[in-house]
Amino acid sequence: LLTRTHRYLIGWTQLNRQTLISNRPLASGPLAGLPFKVLSCPVMHGAQRVLGVLVLYKADGAADFDLRQVRIVELLARRVAFILLNAYDPSTGLLTRPAFEKRVQSVLTLEALHGHNCVIYIDLDRLHVLNENLGMHVGDEIIVRVAEAIRRNVTLRMLASRISGDRFSILLPTGSEDAMTFGEALRAGVEAFGATQMGGGEQ
Repeated sequence: LLTRTHRYLIGWTQLNRQTLISNRPLASGPLAGLPFKVLSCPVMHGAQRVLGVLVLYKADGAADFDLRQVRIVELLARRVAFILLNAYDPSTGLLTRPAFEKRVQSVLTLEALHGHNCVIYIDLDRLHVLNENLGMHVGDEIIVRVAEAIRRNVTLRMLASRISGDRFSILLPTGSEDAMTFGEALRAGVEAFGATQMGGGEQ
């Protein structure tokens, strides 16, 4: 039920770009018969792009969402948008360099420094050659694919960042041996897709 509701709210918000309040059960449509009240607010990038929705639910018998609650949720949605746009790279979804550095400082406490920590640095060599020969869109696609490989492999205890155009960094709370195993698995995964899978199969 929630999945169906979320899908509808995201689609509705992308189309209308405004807050939706449902304090009464609807007789028809995707939200018909919901056993809860809904307050859904768009998380926006500027005036056009919808990044997502911030949704609050109340039991059907609870008090209605009022104007004060709507304004609070809209303020929270703007705060969420600010955090997303400043902490995460829009192309890859990885942390930006400033956000990565700030989080590293917060997790590397004195206690953590007595344990094992490693950083993996990733630099995509000769990306400019692909850009010049196959077009910038191919280089951009490779960056996105590498970021996807990183996201698939990192755990909740790791921090992953796109620190510049074609460079990435990952903090692992582990020893060098495990970090090398992780790095090798990541390298092999990235190596598995090459330029032949980009730009329409050109070599």
